[in-house]
Amino acid sequence: MSMVPDARWQSVVEIVPGRRLPKITDALRHKDAILEVIDPRTGVVLVSQRFDQPYLSLISGQLLAEMTTDSEDRPIIKLSRLELRER
Repeated sequence: MSMVPDARWQSVVEIVPGRRLPKITDALRHKDAILEVIDPRTGVVLVSQRFDQPYLSLISGQLLAEMTTDSEDRPIIKLSRLELRER
């Protein structure tokens, strides 16, 4: 899994005078996550999926945990089971 800049990243970065690093005003719109399945024998990417949020974790190889918030900014963790199927 890798992190890449979200297409909207510039809109959530604020330069604050006197501060060494910029302030990120919306962490969910700052970065995206990319999950890829790579064939270990050939090095070929079999599947690539971009997620419009950065807080993803692989758990036990088949579970994907996604951290987000609800409309009142309460934390939510969504679990998804991953399955690779041949087309």
